[in-house]
Amino acid sequence: MLFARGFLFACAALFALDLSAQKSPESSKTFGLLELMVYDKSLLENSALSGYMASEKLDGIRAAWNGKTLHTRSGNIIKAPACFTKDFPPFALDGELWIGRRQFEEVLSVVSREYADEKSACAAWASVGYHIFDVPFCEKNGAQIMPVMPESSTESKKLDSSPSSSANAKPARQTCTLQERLSILARYLESIADTKEASEKEARQTHLHIIPQERIDSTASLQKRLKELSDAGAEGIVLRYDSAPYQQGRTKHALKMKLYNDAECKVIAHNRGKGRLEGKMGSITCEQMIDSKLLHFRIGSGFSDEMRASPPPIGTMITYRHYGFTKNGIPKFATFHRIYAAQ
Repeated sequence: MLFARGFLFACAALFALDLSAQKSPESSKTFGLLELMVYDKSLLENSALSGYMASEKLDGIRAAWNGKTLHTRSGNIIKAPACFTKDFPPFALDGELWIGRRQFEEVLSVVSREYADEKSACAAWASVGYHIFDVPFCEKNGAQIMPVMPESSTESKKLDSSPSSSANAKPARQTCTLQERLSILARYLESIADTKEASEKEARQTHLHIIPQERIDSTASLQKRLKELSDAGAEGIVLRYDSAPYQQGRTKHALKMKLYNDAECKVIAHNRGKGRLEGKMGSITCEQMIDSKLLHFRIGSGFSDEMRASPPPIGTMITYRHYGFTKNGIPKFATFHRIYAAQ
């Protein structure tokens, strides 16, 4: 209990240090997010997986918590109700708003909908979880690992190379590993749980969850785990190098791996169906720039009967799945996945 109170006090102090920023529009801004590269073993040092952690890739909506508000990857504010964020910490988080496997449309509907009042919003958001895969800003001083605000993180500051600054500089703080960064949130969740009565804990379930990470030490074990997750309906696997710091943009230390590829294209035509699909849409013609070439190709599978009766309008961007490319650069076995939702 003493540890819990101490950790909560430290988090409260961190929040208090930034109270003045709440009055400024700057406080509503998000931070640059880490982006995943497509897995390629040639990107890994010596083609080895040693030191990498694997987790399930969730098919949800990417969301950044800046200590006060939720944002999409493009920086738009997500209007989550207070009942959803009530237990969120005063430090930054990076994760996914997720309901469950193969339920992207459901979570998109909840997040994008306008609600008449807080009660209806809370009822709709009750099924959504915020699943965390990183605590972006962290500093380690010996055995002490604590969250910091983005502007105070040594990882986000520019180096000052002036002689006076180097002469008076304090010993450099160490970079936190992925597991150490996630341990900050684990401690926070333990601390808020320990401060509640047992009956209250049962009544108040937090929406915060840490995405489990597991070590992968060989390509064979990686492929086996990918197949297990894909067979269970998961989107794929995320690989993170444990010792790497949180980094904005794409990096070989953060990779995504799927049994299939996905991409976006624009609907430019509806093609009539035949036989069972007489009178309905049989396929769509899509347009996409691939390797600097504007290509047109058809997608005829993956659509429900309802969508065939009322297909995506001309000009709509869709996400489709495929299994590589033909020698002419056309996606192989392209299958409709969903209407593209820009985030």
